[in-house]
Amino acid sequence: MKKKWNNLKTRLKKYFTEKPKSDFWKGAFITLFLFSFVTPKVLVFLSMMQVGLITPDLDPGLMDSTHHKIAEKLANNYVDLLYKIVESGQNISQNNPIMGKVLFYAMSNCIWVIWVAMVILLLNLFRFGAYWVYRRLKRNG
Repeated sequence: MKKKWNNLKTRLKKYFTEKPKSDFWKGAFITLFLFSFVTPKVLVFLSMMQVGLITPDLDPGLMDSTHHKIAEKLANNYVDLLYKIVESGQNISQNNPIMGKVLFYAMSNCIWVIWVAMVILLLNLFRFGAYWVYRRLKRNG
């Protein structure tokens, strides 16, 4: 067991102290570009589209309370847009229920993939930072 621990320890040290071979900035640009589409502001719109996709025959009176709660939090700027997004989701799921389900699950999984990519980007940033500090300390003595 101790040999496995030492092997893992040396592999981790090697991972953080050797010069990374991947291009960090290309990955960072792609991830941040995709992340800009699922920032918290955009998540509100995606969730309302998903509400429309899974509830095509929901009573509009029930939707009013949901829209007003969200609108109060967003300073009453997005109410009309939220209505249009939910209505478009309802139209899609009423006219083509299979496409509605596909879009719902695709949007859900896309959001998770981009958030996981953001976490990996932060871990890579930490790795590059650790390598830079190690190189700096090694150079200075």
